[in-house]
Formats: sequence, C-alpha cells, structure tokens
Amino acid sequence: MEHRTRNIHVGTRLNNAEYEALKTLCKRTGLGSTRLLQKLITGTEIREKPTPELRDLQRSVDRIEVSSDKEKTDVNVISTLTSVGELVAAIRFERMTGRV
Repeated sequence: MEHRTRNIHVGTRLNNAEYEALKTLCKRTGLGSTRLLQKLITGTEIREKPTPELRDLQRSVDRIEVSSDKEKTDVNVISTLTSVGELVAAIRFERMTGRV
C-alpha cells in the first residue's frame, strides 16, 4: 500500500473576494485549488494554461517537417521561446507570412 506524503489537512476560511481570486487563479492555471496552494507555499513557478492559439502553435511546430537548414533555424527559434506572449506573436507572424 502506498503512503501519502501529504497527510495533514488544512482548512481555511476565505471572504468572497479571496474566494473569487482563488477561483480565477485556478481557472487561469488549470490547477485545482489544493495543487495551486501547494505550489504557492513551496514557491514553485505557476504558469497560465496554454491558450488555444498557443496549443495550435505547439501542434504546428510538432508537424513541421524540416527540409533545410533555414527551416531548422526557424523551428529552433520558435521552440525555444519561453513566454506565452512571444509564442502568440510568433504564430501571428507565421500566419501573416503564410509559413504555417
């Protein structure tokens, strides 16, 4: 039988504003309230869940067949972008130029 490593239950009370803020964070991150609070307590980075545009970009990058060094460079640049804003800007640029 597997033993839980988190065996202490902590209950807390929130006012309406705090509860709404918690629900909003959960929705933006795609995490449940328990997991979100655990990450906040431990200082773990919390990221927003990917937007539909970002998911489309990730799928497009996955499907690209690289046939030249230039295309390899483009794919490497796109795959190393770290912020959601940069990725969304990249997919918009790619769509505007007709490259994706």
